Amino acid sequence: PWREEGTISCTTGRVGRSGSAVWVLTAAAAFRLAASYTIAAFLPIFYLRAQLPGYSPNGYATANAAIVTCTGLLSALVGGLAADYFSSSAVCAPCLIAAGAQVIAALLFFGVFRASTFNASLGFYGLALLVGECWYGLTLVQVKNIVAQDVQGRTVTVVLSVATIVSNI
Repeated sequence: PWREEGTISCTTGRVGRSGSAVWVLTAAAAFRLAASYTIAAFLPIFYLRAQLPGYSPNGYATANAAIVTCTGLLSALVGGLAADYFSSSAVCAPCLIAAGAQVIAALLFFGVFRASTFNASLGFYGLALLVGECWYGLTLVQVKNIVAQDVQGRTVTVVLSVATIVSNI
């Protein structure tokens, strides 16, 4: 929840000066959404061209749907639980968890593109999404934490809208 004026925030120094932090979080969300769109567009082409042993278009479509659905949900739940647990000791826990998860997920994508079989590549893909997809909710929680309660709804809406528009450019 929103902290009183003068409460120290890991992101901004003081909650009362949270505007720049909101824009940094918006830019980060836009960048991450753009990365997701790029992977979603590129991965089917990569698999088609790589012709990894075990690959089939139907197999990819089915596996991708299952992986995205299951790991996305599980990642959001685990990320949220971790943020709730660590937020009592660090106001910026949601951002730290999301940032750390993105670094680990990016490293796991090396496995996606370097694996020698289709199933191994999908395994790395599932792990990357399991680790990395917690970012969305955690970013919005951090936005909500750094602005006054009376503008939280509008601020989150603006962050979502601007990040989505910018990431589609």
